Amino acid sequence: MPATDPRAGRPDSHMAAFIRSGPVRLEISPARLVVIPGGRGSLDVYVTNRDEMSMDFDLTIMGIPAPWAGAPTPLLGIKPGEQRAARLLINVPPFPTGQPGHYAAVVRAARRGEPALIEEKSLPLIVAMFELEGRVGLLMETTRFDARPGEALTIALTASNHGRLSDTYTATLEGLPATWITSPAPTALVGPGEKTELAFTVVTPRGPSAQAGERPFTVRVSSGESPDQTTAIECRLDVPEVHEFGVQVLPNQTPAGQAAAVKIQNRGNAPTTYTLTWESPTRALNFVPPGPAEVTVGPGQTDRVAYLPRLRRRPLFGRTTRYPYTVVVTSAEERHTARAEVLTTGLAPSWLGTTAVFAAVLAVLFYLVVQWAVSQPPILTPTPDHTLTPAATPTVPPGLTPVG
Repeated sequence: MPATDPRAGRPDSHMAAFIRSGPVRLEISPARLVVIPGGRGSLDVYVTNRDEMSMDFDLTIMGIPAPWAGAPTPLLGIKPGEQRAARLLINVPPFPTGQPGHYAAVVRAARRGEPALIEEKSLPLIVAMFELEGRVGLLMETTRFDARPGEALTIALTASNHGRLSDTYTATLEGLPATWITSPAPTALVGPGEKTELAFTVVTPRGPSAQAGERPFTVRVSSGESPDQTTAIECRLDVPEVHEFGVQVLPNQTPAGQAAAVKIQNRGNAPTTYTLTWESPTRALNFVPPGPAEVTVGPGQTDRVAYLPRLRRRPLFGRTTRYPYTVVVTSAEERHTARAEVLTTGLAPSWLGTTAVFAAVLAVLFYLVVQWAVSQPPILTPTPDHTLTPAATPTVPPGLTPVG
């Protein structure tokens, strides 16, 4: 409802913001508004007509969801030189609809029938998650923080002095490792009725020491004048999962028929499941188990997966031969490849193979010589001609009879 007394509740000079140019002057108080989700904030607006004729205005708040500000508030019949006041309300719905954060609100006074005549003033609107009142007041925009490992996180708060004397306030974080807090505990002298901004810098380390999940901690502000006067808010630090790992084949070289193992080291901050596969570029090897295999390793832990690389066919003769292969290890985020090899020699010594080849060559040569010899025509030797002469018949003298 518009205020009837234009001077009632007029803001002090240090609490108001002014726009003095043009025929309209616009003042708002306070210059900065803090509201918690599900709460209501009020804003006093003062409009002064510096023109020579009466004006009608509509007051609205821009830059925030329309349901938060409601319908425009009319200011009708403002006479020349007259100031009229109105109270605007901002209703922030409960969380999660009313999200904590900074909003750049704008208060606008628009003249009816003349849209070009507009006066505006920016209003920082802070929707804070919690606000605690007491002698030591404490306000925070949110109580949940996301901490990316290795990155700096600022935890900010507003402390207010509701006492009658100046006081020294000190803020502390409880429940987080001291090594994570890289800034000193903030301290400030706060006068009565005043507020101060305090902040911490937190760096969550990479690796298993900062395991993924929620970490509860407490933000506490204490009075230096009255140590028993403290205010605390319970908060949560959410550490997301980080997946990093290393792979090594032990041993890197194995004789044929000897088992090996894959060593997996989880360097992340959450349990991770790894899939293992074996690959032989020349297809000379097979593996037992054939894969793929799976193993789950906890953060900061190491596990081994044993296997047996086997030759599909071992050479008969020969010196040491190398058969390379790879082990591929994958997670949902990463992939690593480790290289290894199997060493083997022939079933028989290499010198025996050389001897066998030499003997085979000799056998072939001997065979060829024999074959050549067999294929040659026979050599004939001439036989002497012996002619037999019949023996002479002996002569018998006359009167004798030959014997026989």
